Amino acid sequence: MLLCLPIMAAAQGHIKFLDMPVDGTPKAFGDKLVQKGYKFVKEKDNVRIYKGKFAGHEQAEICLFGADGLLYSVDVRLEKHGKWSDLYLDYTTIKDGLTKRYGTPVSCVEQFYNTKAEKNDAFRYAATVGDGCHYRTTFATEGGEVSVWIAHVGGVLSKPFVAITYLDAANDALRKKRAESDL
Repeated sequence: MLLCLPIMAAAQGHIKFLDMPVDGTPKAFGDKLVQKGYKFVKEKDNVRIYKGKFAGHEQAEICLFGADGLLYSVDVRLEKHGKWSDLYLDYTTIKDGLTKRYGTPVSCVEQFYNTKAEKNDAFRYAATVGDGCHYRTTFATEGGEVSVWIAHVGGVLSKPFVAITYLDAANDALRKKRAESDL
């Protein structure tokens, strides 16, 4: 298990994704993605989904999260994998690239909740599909934070994937403030 202590940096401006500030409406940001060659797939539950090439992955999904017309987060979901070694390779490759770009992570957790997972890749994969895997590394950036993590959505028949989240600090704070005003 690897743990890094958090050190928070002051956010200034907006975080950037593909050299574009994560700001405005999800649709307006999505239109810019289309101009860069991404294809709009669908909108579901206030999330706009696009497909295209990202960091050498041909079929990455780009998910734009908004609230009240304000974009606050961009998630990249890489291809799903049926083997731990492929999943781990994606995770470490992205983590290494983010470390080169943003420096030392502010937090890093890489652990399994089942000691059997330490035995071999088959146990690691089974633990991941059973939601017994917590791999997440977060970097502080100007305007927010970037996290790479191993994700599993759905039941035991669904395959896990690596996700990269670009969270804009200013817009996320505004989203939370708006939600709190409802209470």
